[in-house]
Amino acid sequence: MMNKLTDIIKKIQPLEIGLFILFFIYLLFDIKTPDVINPYLSSPIGIVFIILMTLFLFLYTNPIVGIMSLFVAYELIRRSSSPFMPSTTIMTTTPTEERRNFELKAMNKPKPDTLEEEVVSHMAPIGKSEQGNYIETSFKPISDDLLGGSTI
Repeated sequence: MMNKLTDIIKKIQPLEIGLFILFFIYLLFDIKTPDVINPYLSSPIGIVFIILMTLFLFLYTNPIVGIMSLFVAYELIRRSSSPFMPSTTIMTTTPTEERRNFELKAMNKPKPDTLEEEVVSHMAPIGKSEQGNYIETSFKPISDDLLGGSTI
């Protein structure tokens, strides 16, 4: 078992070591995917490309680098499909719910109150009446026995 592990480690090429270190840094630190690349990676074609590259690395490189590429591919897809952050450019990908809400809010600015709404808000007595005053009296109501009535 130990002999196989040393054989695998001896077969690692310098490029694979560099790729492993790069993958390790990407997984260890929260590196943000650039906004320019984000729409391409979160599109269906981008996800297929990431999966194909991961499959290629898994099949044709050292098994350690291949397994690490699976984790990197997952993280890359997860980080690139984060909710839409407002920006000035319009992307051509399918909009997410957050992006649609942001665009709708930008298109539908709050309208000023109409004359009728202003008049109603100033003149309506609802919610603007004085607090009720309670008067204490010596009167105590008494109820008679209910004959044949049911108690609910």
